This record gives sequence, C-alpha cells and structure tokens, in this order.
Amino acid sequence: MAQEPALPALEQTQVRLLQQAMQSLPANAPRPAGLQTTCKGRRCLISAGFSDELQAGDWANQLLLVGGKNLPKSARIVAVPLEGGNGAVSLQLYLY
Repeated sequence: MAQEPALPALEQTQVRLLQQAMQSLPANAPRPAGLQTTCKGRRCLISAGFSDELQAGDWANQLLLVGGKNLPKSARIVAVPLEGGNGAVSLQLYLY
C-alpha cells in the first residue's frame, strides 16, 4: 500500500462504503476489537482482533457479502495468530 498513489476522492468513498457495510452487519456477527480501516489509492486495509480464526473469517465473509458490489472486487484475508493470545488472531483484510 505504501507505493499506491493517493486518490483522495476515491479513498474517501471507499472508507464511507466500508463503514456502511460494517454498520449493516447482522447483530449476531462477531465483534472485532481494535477495528481500523485505511485506504490509499485503490487499496484498503481493514485490521481487527478476534478471539479465534473462525470468528475472524466469519466476520470478513459477512462484511464482503453485505458490502457486495460497493466494495473493491478482490480481497485477501490474512488471520495472524497472536503470540500468547490463547487462539486470538489479528485479521488483515486487504481489498483492491
């Protein structure tokens, strides 16, 4: 993302659409900790913590379904185990 050229208007639109998608998640969706969204150019990164990889994947999949055609077309989900986190993971969701 560091090499992605800035596109302020597109970045603002992407952040707004991601926020709308997050607000539209069902009430029973897993709740992330430390949720952060960063967009630069045509790419966005969503970072969040979850108690396990299953919850992280479930949340990311629900977000992509709810966001539908308004989100960037490609996504890569990376769940990184936290050291000493008793199964907790840090989700990195890349949208481009």
